[in-house]
Amino acid sequence: MKQIGKLTLTIDMKEHVARSREVLDEIQRRINLMDPGITKDDALKSLLLDITYDYLEAVKYINKTE
Repeated sequence: MKQIGKLTLTIDMKEHVARSREVLDEIQRRINLMDPGITKDDALKSLLLDITYDYLEAVKYINKTE
């Protein structure tokens, strides 16, 4: 089993510094909650699924309030 190591993301933050910082902080928070023994593949799958689910919930909420 591969151990998850340091995860490095490069994001162009020139135009959206504040929002990009919020996104990076949220990704870091989620990574910190993961089991240290999780594989890189499982960590990325988990992040993708969680963030996609959160996005879909936000869209549903926005559509209800319009």
